[in-house]
Amino acid sequence: MAAIPPWFLKACRKCGLSEEDIEKFLHSPFWNEFFKQVISKNGMHIFIMGQTYGGKTQKARHILKWLVAKDTIIDIDTGKPGDLQLMLTLGKPVQILIPYGCRIELRGDLPCEVIITPVFDPKQFISEIKKGWVNIISLQNFFLNEDNHRRYVRQMFHNYLLDAKLGRHRHFTPCTWKADEAQSILGSGRVTASAEAKETGQTQANVMRQIRAMDERWLIVSQSYYDIVGGARENAPCFIVCRGTKVDRRDNGTLHYLSGFAESCEPREGWVVMPNGRYFDRSDSLKFPYY
Repeated sequence: MAAIPPWFLKACRKCGLSEEDIEKFLHSPFWNEFFKQVISKNGMHIFIMGQTYGGKTQKARHILKWLVAKDTIIDIDTGKPGDLQLMLTLGKPVQILIPYGCRIELRGDLPCEVIITPVFDPKQFISEIKKGWVNIISLQNFFLNEDNHRRYVRQMFHNYLLDAKLGRHRHFTPCTWKADEAQSILGSGRVTASAEAKETGQTQANVMRQIRAMDERWLIVSQSYYDIVGGARENAPCFIVCRGTKVDRRDNGTLHYLSGFAESCEPREGWVVMPNGRYFDRSDSLKFPYY
């Protein structure tokens, strides 16, 4: 068992996690190993894959439940109302960043403090990120054309690596960037073969390749291993396999082996491949909750 530092447990309680959840975390071989190899390592990327209704988004939410205790969270919103709602339940205040001139409404009782910040220029988004908050970058619903959306994302990350190297991201690191439906910005061209899609995918893969050393983690979620540009896949040392995952043996032997089990399983079930190659599965009572 890895030694879980008291500061992390204190931060978990501050986020509203119950003593029952914390006790399960402390006595779980999986979570102890996951803390040692992933949570405690700033910049350790994670790739979740599987078919529609395979439980990918729920697993991402469960991983964030523990990452939020130490990382600033930045979510590139999918535009689905249910996905945004999940981000409001992490026990932290939420900032929703939207392009200037657009509008978003949240109705009903909210479980946390929420502010909506209009941003004039795509390059300004990153400077508006608040440390210790859940920051939701909401773009998807404001673009009718997918290539225009990708172009805006690429502008948002213009000079991103240079700014990070110059220390201009210190106001929000360590952090985790979450990108569900990640093929929209990290696409390999398999889903959308436009030149804009391929250029955006390569740009973001280059970001992932270099940003690990700067305390910035990416949690990417996609329906297929092959929907994501190769440079991004190769720089994600931790994989979570959900129902319907298919990977060729030549590309990744471990993921290919687990693909056979993933043909028939429940959405709650999954296989987590650690950076050292060890994986946890159903025999380890690895079941993810629903939110």
